[in-house]
Amino acid sequence: MTDSFASSLRAGAVAGVVAGLPMSVTEVAVRALLDSPQRVPCSRTVAGLEERLHLSLSEPAHLLATTIGHVAYSALGGAVFGAVMHAAPTRRSAVVDVVAGTAFSFALQAVTYGAVLPTASILPPPPRMNRDFHVMNIVAHAAWGLAMGAAFRASKRNPLWGLSPRRSA
Repeated sequence: MTDSFASSLRAGAVAGVVAGLPMSVTEVAVRALLDSPQRVPCSRTVAGLEERLHLSLSEPAHLLATTIGHVAYSALGGAVFGAVMHAAPTRRSAVVDVVAGTAFSFALQAVTYGAVLPTASILPPPPRMNRDFHVMNIVAHAAWGLAMGAAFRASKRNPLWGLSPRRSA
């Protein structure tokens, strides 16, 4: 069975979006456990973007922008993961896919929060962020990576998702 690059991109994008839910739940749960007054990382990013663009969104509009941004970024990150996994050997265990998803998630987090957002003046560099932000972000990205790796594997193996390669007759 051959696997198309487009199929891997679609599977990754769907897996990224699916994994966004446990990531969001994890962010909120960790925030509550920390009893932190600050916004969760994705909401803090949108707030930084609002400041950068000199916007002042109402709280409902901010929540909508955060949700749309998080889903879009999860899809994009998942699609990139799909492209990376397309280049990997096709016979992998479920553990390898989940570990790969988690490792990719931490790499994406490092690039995004360590370079892209500070360079664009949307968020301060990591040393200037407080402990609660880092704890929420690390635990949430672990959840996203684990869920994305598992969802990617499921999407590649389950024809009901409409993402598995077609068998040639």
